[in-house]
Amino acid sequence: MRHPEFECFWKQERSDGIATKCITGQSIFDDLTSMRTHGAFFFACVAVYVRRGSDDVGREWKTSFFKSMGGKPHVQCQCRGYPLLPTNKPKDKKQNCHWKCYVNANNEMVEQTDCKRTESYVCSNPFCDLRMCKRCYDTISLDHMTTVIPHNGEDIEDDSVDNNSRSSVELEPIEEEPLAEDPNDESSDGSFVQPRDVMAEVMQDFVVTTEQDPTLNITEDNRPTDVGFHSTDAGDIPNNVGDQNKTLPVKGHILFNQVGNSLNRRRGGVTGTNAQKFWIQNLCSTSAGDSSPLLQPEASLFPRHYYASASRDRSSVLGARPLFLMSSKTYPHGFASTLQHARIRMTDPSSSTSTDPKLMCTYYDELGNMSLNNVHSRDVFERGFTVDDKSTTGMAVREKGETNLSEAVDSSKMVMNLSRSQKYVDWDWFLTFTLNQKEHPGTAHHWEWKNSMEWTKQVPGYENMSTAEQNEIKRAMEESSAPHIYANWHSVKYLLLKHIENHVSALGTNSAILSRDEYQTEAGNVCHSHLIYAIDKSTLNENSEKYIQDLIRTSVLEIIKTNEDVERLLDNGLLKSVDEIPEIQHRAETILRHRCDNRCYIRIGDGEGEENFRCRKTHAVKNSPDTTQHNYVPFDVKYNPAALEVLEEIGMYSPPDHPSDVHSHGDFGHPYFAPSRHVPPCNFNAEENMSPVIPDFFVATKSMQNAQALAHTNGIPKYVCKYITKFDKDNYVMLLQDIHTGEWIVSKTKLHNTKVVRSNINEDKAFDKKRYKNHPKGRDMAYFEIRQILMGDKEIITNLTFVPVSTMIFELRPSNAIKIDDKGDVVDPRGHDETDDTPDSFIAQIPMQRARFQFDLAEQHRMTATQMITYRNHNGSASKYDMISIFSLRPPELLGVFRNPMDYFRYCYIDESKTYNEDEVEPLLSNNLMRCQWIDCLGRKVKMYELAMKDVLELIETNLIQLESADEMDEDNEFRIAMNLAVRQMIYAHQASVEGNILNDENERWVREMRSNFIHTVKGMKHLPIPVPSDVRPSNAHQFLTHIVLSLGKYDTEIDALTHQTARQCLQSVGLIGPNADVSSLKRYTNTLTRSYIEEQLVFYPISLDVAQIYLVTAHK
Repeated sequence: MRHPEFECFWKQERSDGIATKCITGQSIFDDLTSMRTHGAFFFACVAVYVRRGSDDVGREWKTSFFKSMGGKPHVQCQCRGYPLLPTNKPKDKKQNCHWKCYVNANNEMVEQTDCKRTESYVCSNPFCDLRMCKRCYDTISLDHMTTVIPHNGEDIEDDSVDNNSRSSVELEPIEEEPLAEDPNDESSDGSFVQPRDVMAEVMQDFVVTTEQDPTLNITEDNRPTDVGFHSTDAGDIPNNVGDQNKTLPVKGHILFNQVGNSLNRRRGGVTGTNAQKFWIQNLCSTSAGDSSPLLQPEASLFPRHYYASASRDRSSVLGARPLFLMSSKTYPHGFASTLQHARIRMTDPSSSTSTDPKLMCTYYDELGNMSLNNVHSRDVFERGFTVDDKSTTGMAVREKGETNLSEAVDSSKMVMNLSRSQKYVDWDWFLTFTLNQKEHPGTAHHWEWKNSMEWTKQVPGYENMSTAEQNEIKRAMEESSAPHIYANWHSVKYLLLKHIENHVSALGTNSAILSRDEYQTEAGNVCHSHLIYAIDKSTLNENSEKYIQDLIRTSVLEIIKTNEDVERLLDNGLLKSVDEIPEIQHRAETILRHRCDNRCYIRIGDGEGEENFRCRKTHAVKNSPDTTQHNYVPFDVKYNPAALEVLEEIGMYSPPDHPSDVHSHGDFGHPYFAPSRHVPPCNFNAEENMSPVIPDFFVATKSMQNAQALAHTNGIPKYVCKYITKFDKDNYVMLLQDIHTGEWIVSKTKLHNTKVVRSNINEDKAFDKKRYKNHPKGRDMAYFEIRQILMGDKEIITNLTFVPVSTMIFELRPSNAIKIDDKGDVVDPRGHDETDDTPDSFIAQIPMQRARFQFDLAEQHRMTATQMITYRNHNGSASKYDMISIFSLRPPELLGVFRNPMDYFRYCYIDESKTYNEDEVEPLLSNNLMRCQWIDCLGRKVKMYELAMKDVLELIETNLIQLESADEMDEDNEFRIAMNLAVRQMIYAHQASVEGNILNDENERWVREMRSNFIHTVKGMKHLPIPVPSDVRPSNAHQFLTHIVLSLGKYDTEIDALTHQTARQCLQSVGLIGPNADVSSLKRYTNTLTRSYIEEQLVFYPISLDVAQIYLVTAHK
């Protein structure tokens, strides 16, 4: 109930749009007692009490609030005592300046002269004819309140105005701003402007006044008889902000544009038109009573949660955030952020806010608008938001290409990362976990209690309620239980993934893992998790792999197939006895049987008939060549003849012996070009098309699952990496308006498996045929997905670390900017005096170089000339350098050890927690290579990962071969050979220490010191960081050659690699091609480089095989 009256009251059901007056003639407590006695229909109610207050209470804070809305309160009209407002009329509708007189600051009477200028300010009273031009308005003093008398002022009577409220209020001077005509004013054509009396009629229902006696002891003797409808200060009837007849001058979203700052952009605020300013200021200045619907929007939008006024300030509603806290700042005015407020309200079990999905969606919209700074709203429609714990709003727009209705781009950040991981990780399994609330551990007890209906005994009169009333109670219970289901499922899911990651499971010892949550709105359920899993091959023997693959089951009767299965499940505690096996088989028949619906279809055409869709689920019997064994069924790939020609030329392809054999494509030198799908064995008599599962996981979780083996499927893991990290759009929602009635219609359309490229392309084609394709569009989100984003629960869990290394050209990398002056010259970022450009003065600007000079280190310990040039790009600010520049600024001692940026960022750890100054770094330096610590040019310590030692030894052997085979042995080469030998000796000493082969105490002390200074150990680390170069297409020759040089070459700095006259010389300088220039040699170099590009990069790009063949041909050219 929103509007109680003490001699009677009002009731409003959840589904009703208005309140209904009930049972008169008794006190409210008698009526409530009567409700409980005669029926429970009216029992669940909320009583809201109000106190009496006069209209002029809070006059000063209302004036201040009016000023904050852009209003100027120093000039008011005599008729109502409200400030003048900017006119809302279009230019051709404006009238001349028209007012009678006013008393100025010197107590002098000022009367209007013959002013013919057009109006700029008007009275808020629609029946008042006061109009002032800008020049007359500007002549009035800003230092005190001035009351202007209209020509019809003597004839205007307004009983709603208290004469005491017209007293002058001293105000601080405010800065005057010119009132310019807005050429983009929505009202310029007159279509949005109605007579102000029409607007006043609409606005009078927006806020009502309070004349209520606060006492609860109303009797027949003191019952008031001279008042009408008693109510709070909230709006009684909601206004339709998008009505067809345009009775409102502006749309409702202007409230958030003009009042709140959620929609403002850092690079440009939302100023608003004159009509919008008039509407906002009119609403602010003429609100009767003690409340303001703009001061605490939460209280106006959600009175069911925020209904009580503060005892010391009746203008404040308890719990509702005031307007100034709706900010994207982390701690606005010292208060908690919007994100923190949202999380507190969503997790407070004692408050009704924790179970209200509409309030949660409001917070999501508010935080989403705040996240739109510097982002185009179209990107949000197409991509959506994802969790971002570094953002003040807790969310960020997804990477480009993750969700896109108009184009198919497959190179999002996480897709690129996971695809690149295949270079270092051999993925073995692809699993999907879902939730069966009825039986899954962690949620089964909750489901059982909820569906037992025992809780209804706590609801008085539940048995006497009607069916509709009982259903409403059940729906309320479902809403209130949803947050608990969400919390339980995420906790259980996290524990399950951590168990798989850290313990020996049925699949073997884990080496690498990555899981991602995904939602399907039509299911109306919690998320399911896609999991990709790698096994530690060192723990397997020759029979282990076959044993693990045999765990896949594809028929109900084979869920528990052998005695070994029974013994394993009993030993692991997953089975209590063999008597449970029939129950498990029945559960598998119910849950795992595949039933076609919209969620399994892919679109194969752009029409709407059934022929345009097909089920993407493979049949374990029908699609298997031999159901008695594991099969690897090759995909039907269409090969590009030009690509086959290139592969044959570089030695990676052999044509079939018999060209007429259509079933043979020949032999490829890389398995990527011959992908296949694993089809497990199945009972030939199986009729159900069951999802393949691992029995141990199914018995444990009792929920729908899916398992797919990836080993020996060649290029298939790449597609799985792409599938698991891509964003399934699932649906799109269009906002349409009925051309006949003007009503707004929300249309939702299902999108079928847009992760599948073919289906996504056909969905785009089908969408382009729609006549409403240019209308505003969005995506319908599940409540649990919104909750996960707001709560900051990660949608991706992995034990892998990715290091993005941008190999684009310098000016296209993050944090780099090339500035050009008016003459076209590049601006020097150092900002120092050009006359002071001697080498000595420049060296003095680099602390690490100065320290190395002061310690008198050898020349090879000092920064090179190209390192010093790289340093000056950002003058030592570590956070501003891109990764290639950071590689170029590595310790001078390591220039000859780690020659490639991918090796450097994979094998080396950079301690960013401490930056040394020149005084602190001197004790760490030495001419002794075994004791001189590695300090990069930015003052940070660099170490080797302990896990990388085996790979570093192989790298050192390669370095020594190249260095020792040099034509000339200069001091630099000798130093680099010595440095490689020193690093190798450190690794050998560390390995000897681990094996317990230290000879004496002195060696043991040195080894401890060496490990502390040069080796970085991470407990439980299973994988080294994975460097991820940029995905540069070969179609752009300049950028592609730069990418090849920087990502595959070996060099000291980027300047050393790229400052050559020709591209061939650049490739020679980084060791990618030889020095010869004859045609035969160049052809051999091209083939070798193309092969390196394929083996090191192309096979790990998240692109289809068709696109990869185009890349291959273009790169070879």
